[in-house]
Amino acid sequence: MRSIVQVSRAALIFIAIILCSIWSPPANASTVVRVCLNQEMQGRPTGVLSSQLLAIAGRQLPELKFEFTPLPWARCLKMAELGQFDAVLAGSFTPERAKSLTYPLKTDGTLDASKRMFNLGFVLIRRTGSKVSWNGERFTNLNGPLGAQSGYSVVEYLREQKIEVDDGNPTVQGGLRKLLAQRISGMIINPFNFEAQLRDPEFNDKLEIVTGPLIQQKPYFLILSNQFYTSHAKVAAKLWKTIEITRNSKEFARLYSKQLEELQAGLKLNP
Repeated sequence: MRSIVQVSRAALIFIAIILCSIWSPPANASTVVRVCLNQEMQGRPTGVLSSQLLAIAGRQLPELKFEFTPLPWARCLKMAELGQFDAVLAGSFTPERAKSLTYPLKTDGTLDASKRMFNLGFVLIRRTGSKVSWNGERFTNLNGPLGAQSGYSVVEYLREQKIEVDDGNPTVQGGLRKLLAQRISGMIINPFNFEAQLRDPEFNDKLEIVTGPLIQQKPYFLILSNQFYTSHAKVAAKLWKTIEITRNSKEFARLYSKQLEELQAGLKLNP
């Protein structure tokens, strides 16, 4: 009987050792970063740029594993607020967003633009022949609301200028169709992603870009959820610093110029 008990105890110990080896996390386990990206940006210049920048940075951070999920932009932001994503790819700063999401900050608590992914801005689209315009400081000849996409920071900016805004546009195409139908007097878009859209037969010769200064040119960041930052503050700092180094690299400068091509040269933007 004793031998059976001894064998049983030995078997239990052996099983316990096996279970521990199965369930104990490996010492070099990766930190998974769940990233939400604007599904409308997939295949577009800024979507390609931001994904490539993070891929280059990721090569310097083998301890991190990035998992990407494309969703509508407003949904990305909301789910990151709730901690259902760890990061949002290529978003600009607004005071409202900063209440529930985390941006890279300087030691004095102000926004650290040196940790940006790149600079971008918006342009005004109007019906061909319209007098609606933007001179770098204000809009003129508006005869109705301006259209902008749901969840975009430019919506807050426009409302601060006391401009009536129709932001019930989940896609650029939907907003441009409202413009054609004269339901809005202009549409604010990211020209790097949608300038080519204007050459579509649906819009060609019917809509035009108002040339001149960009509207709300500003830095775009990898924004983190408060939950991720609280539990991975050192990882976050290292990630933002690596993004800064990557943005300043020759490799990324070539990608930036290639993706933005003539628009980048005309606007004289630096990443």
